[in-house]
Amino acid sequence: MGSLIKMQARVTRVIRVAPLLLIAGFAACGTLACSRTALDSEDYAPFTAGVSPDAGAAGAPRDAGTPRDSGAARDSGAQDASSCTAHCEGALCGANDGCGGVCATGRCNAGEQCQNAVCVHSGALLLFGGSRKGSRQLADTWRFDETGWTELTGSAPPAKTWAALSRQGAAVMLLGDATGPRTLDDTWTFDGAHWLPIPGAAPHPSNRKNGALAPIGNDALLFGGFNPAYLNDTWRFDGTRWNPVSGVRPPARSGHALANLNGKVILFGGFDGRHPLDDTWSFDGSAWTPITSGGPAPRSALSMATLGDQVVLFGGNDGRNSFDDTWTFDGATWRKLDVQGPGARNAHAMASQGQRIILFGGQDITSDYGDTWAFDGTQWSELTLPSAPSARHYTTMAPIR
Repeated sequence: MGSLIKMQARVTRVIRVAPLLLIAGFAACGTLACSRTALDSEDYAPFTAGVSPDAGAAGAPRDAGTPRDSGAARDSGAQDASSCTAHCEGALCGANDGCGGVCATGRCNAGEQCQNAVCVHSGALLLFGGSRKGSRQLADTWRFDETGWTELTGSAPPAKTWAALSRQGAAVMLLGDATGPRTLDDTWTFDGAHWLPIPGAAPHPSNRKNGALAPIGNDALLFGGFNPAYLNDTWRFDGTRWNPVSGVRPPARSGHALANLNGKVILFGGFDGRHPLDDTWSFDGSAWTPITSGGPAPRSALSMATLGDQVVLFGGNDGRNSFDDTWTFDGATWRKLDVQGPGARNAHAMASQGQRIILFGGQDITSDYGDTWAFDGTQWSELTLPSAPSARHYTTMAPIR
């Protein structure tokens, strides 16, 4: 097993500011010489999302947008004009760019940056939902950053299993899933502080579960899934609407994985209703191309994430056994790594975080997992953390930024 990494708990918080209030604040400031007190809105009423289109009574949202705990207050003094200039958006606290990590809401704490004019953690990951053995579906939202796991509260989507999550521009988006025996087609975005439902204007993807999402440019790409047949449609979401993509595409499947690599989206594996799959495809923004290369054994319920100039694959299931192997793909060739890491599992979540990949959860035949692992390109290390989400499978995770 990899060496244990102990992380010290530090309480942080996200300043809760309604998007419209922020826009009005920026406009009112004119030159953006804003004061924190003008826009700080910790007492602002939480956003209340509507019921998702197909959720019915079970689809009522629950709270999931701000941390349960709060820490020391930020600098409450007014900032000068240079502190609030538009180019500070995305600036990391302490960066040598004249911003110092200052948002309209005040000066960011160490490790945070300006995102949508709100201070959020740089390199933070977002985890949502999943299922426990016994078919209990979950609707909790967690953030993972350098301090560890923090559960968030605020309005949120209904409980989801087999949902798909991806970064999309400056936000994170969540699509569909199965809620009980039903599948959903609802779309949500997370702006760093709040979950927001996106109206289901046509055209949009049909109800589905076990599809996959990945970022491409400023969009998110969706491929495949199941309901009640296996699907092979491709869609792009630009933050406002879904756009179908025509042309040659991979065979229908669910349980596959997608990851962005050098501006393209890589697809591997899945299940077509008869067999687990082992094919690799690349999407360049307009068309799918098959890649002929030896690689991992056929599998579904695997996970992939990007690490530098390669995609990392771990685990999965072939219908009989789960895997504990780690592979990398450089855009042309798969390579199996001789590393020891997490135990064999499937239906786990993986996401990129700076110079490492974070893995959480999953399942084997009898148990759910609630462990957190990091992979730096050469070795896996299990992280010892003061708190974490409960054990679960078919959860979903993506970078907040």
